[in-house]
This record gives sequence, C-alpha cells and structure tokens, in this order.
Amino acid sequence: MSDYSRKPKGFTLIELLVVIAIIAILAAILFPVFAKAREKARQTKCLSNQRQIALAVTLWSQDNSEMLPAASGLFTSTLSLSPAVCICPDATTQSVGYDYNFNLSNVAMGLISNAESTLLIGDGVLTSTEPATLVPGGVIFNNTAYINSDFSMRHVLNGSAGMIQSYLDSHVALVGTPDGFSPNPIFSDATGNVSLYTPQGAGTWAAGGGFLTSSGGSGDPSDDVFNAAAFVGGAAPQYYTVIAEVNAIGSINDRAGIGVYTQANGKGFKFLMTNTANTVKFLNDAIVWGNTATATFSAGNWYWMKMQAAPGMLNGKIWAEGTTEPANWTASEPLAAAPYNFTTYTSGYPCLTGRAGQTVEFKNVSVTTP
Repeated sequence: MSDYSRKPKGFTLIELLVVIAIIAILAAILFPVFAKAREKARQTKCLSNQRQIALAVTLWSQDNSEMLPAASGLFTSTLSLSPAVCICPDATTQSVGYDYNFNLSNVAMGLISNAESTLLIGDGVLTSTEPATLVPGGVIFNNTAYINSDFSMRHVLNGSAGMIQSYLDSHVALVGTPDGFSPNPIFSDATGNVSLYTPQGAGTWAAGGGFLTSSGGSGDPSDDVFNAAAFVGGAAPQYYTVIAEVNAIGSINDRAGIGVYTQANGKGFKFLMTNTANTVKFLNDAIVWGNTATATFSAGNWYWMKMQAAPGMLNGKIWAEGTTEPANWTASEPLAAAPYNFTTYTSGYPCLTGRAGQTVEFKNVSVTTP
C-alpha cells in the first residue's frame, strides 16, 4: 500500500475554457428566447389592458345615448378604470400609457360606419406635440392623440417597432403603424341640417332632397355660417379644412362656394366659382378679390370644393363629382398684406356661400383639422 495520499486531479485550463465556451453558446441561444418571452408577456398584458379599456368605452357609450366620451379626463375620471389597467408594461413610468383618438371625442357612435377599422386607443405619450392652434377649443388634453406621432412604437413586431391598439369594435391588435387613424370630421353634415348653421345675407336657406339650398333675395351674398356648438370640442380650431359638394343651379351669378374665418356677419375669406368662365377666385369680404385660377366647371353640375386655412396660406381646389381629387391645390392665397391684403381675419368659422337671386345647393359638408 502506498504511503502517500493521491491528490485529486483538477480541471485543466482547456477543459475550463471548453465549459465556459459551452455556457456562452447556450447563453447566446437562450437569452434572446428569454427576452422574446418577456416581451411576449408584456404584449399580452398590454393587449389585455387595451381590450378592457375598449370595452369600458363601449359600455360608457351605451349608457350615454351612444355618444363616445370626451377626451378630457377619459382615463382618470370618466371610465373609472383601475390604475393598473392604464399602465403599459413597456412604459411603467407613465401612470397612463395609452392615448385616446381625439377624432372620436364626443362623436355619436352612429356616425361611424367602420368601427372594426377605426382606431380607439393606442400606446401613446402623455402630452401631444400638436400645436394648440390646430385643435378645436385650443386645449391639448393629456393622453390624447391628435397626430400619428402621439402614438408610441414601443413593442416589437417581426423584429421591427410596433404598437398595440384597440379598435372601436373592441378588438385589439399589434400593428406596425397606427391603423385607422385618418381624421374623422370635427364637423359633419352629409344631407343638410339647417340647425347646424346661421344664415347671413339676403338669401334664404332650406333643407330638402338630401342637401341645403340657398335661394331668393337680391343683391347681397347669401352665407350660411357653421355654428360653434356643431363642432367636436365646441369650437373651430385656428387652422382647418372645409369641404363640400356645390351645385349652382341655372347659372353662376358671381359666386358659389365655401369659406373660412367667417365672422358673425357672414364676412370672411371665400373660395368661389364665379360668373367668369372656368375661373375660381379667392375673396376677402372686406371687400377685395384675390388670386384667381382656371378650373373647368359649369352650372347645373355637382363639384367638390375644398378650402384649407393653413399657417400663412389659404388653399383651394375644385373637381367634378365622380372624379379623382387632384393631388395639387387649384389656387393659393397668402395670408399677407401683399398683394391683396388678406389680413383682415385671423380666426372664425367655415361657411357655405352663394349669391342672393340664384339657387345653389350644398351636400356632404365636413371640416377636418389639416
């Protein structure tokens, strides 16, 4: 028997390096799997949160004459939500991690025909970067989306940035870009509702046949000014776009079209078909005619007219019913002293405008933010 003890043999350096390399390979394989599993768990929680919020909105609407709730205080007071439901697992520093689609604020459910494709709630930021001048009422509400960049692409979809959103029919999805967020009108009148307007001038306004009609009177313009109360938010923003279909019956006697920045007396800035053949003009009711442009139109036919009040500029376009909207504006007018002094008005409401003594019809009237 040996008179000395055998010392246990340790790992060699090569063996240790091999073990370390194996561990590193396993870690490289498993860590992304763990990360994906954690992200999937956060997505599942976020999907559940938004589904609960969407259902809460639906139930609230059913209890409130089928009206969608206002943006102000939606998450903190209107819906009486559990605080935990409002926290997105990928944005835990925000007490409310979701944004409400402002285009739906105070809108009747019955006006929305495509609930399954209309964005309701989405991953979002606390405060919008949208200027208050572009928002009806001039107030930015927290956790409210006014533009696409108010949504947060904080989840992962097929290796790229994505967001979770709920739709008006309460289903929820992970998407690559905000889906169904095209602006809904902040004012809408498809078939002619006289209660939405206040008539000014010499003409008479009436509804019938699915449209509004200006007729009668003599000499002065006939304007129908949009009522403040008819707007989502109860007021028009500083910058907006008005669109309507217009049909001058019989003849175009000086003017038929739409306007912006209209005052209580009916005066403002107008974009008009005129009695000069195939000529549209801007008008400052102060009174100065502005820029003109050539456009093909004739009495007795329907035409879409679109006018935008944008920072420093008025834009207008016209195209025949049943044809494609042109990509470019037909005419533009600087909101400047030169050349035609379009500085008289800086805010106000849209209007429909005709000429007393002629008949002009209007339908499919709406207003959106730019």
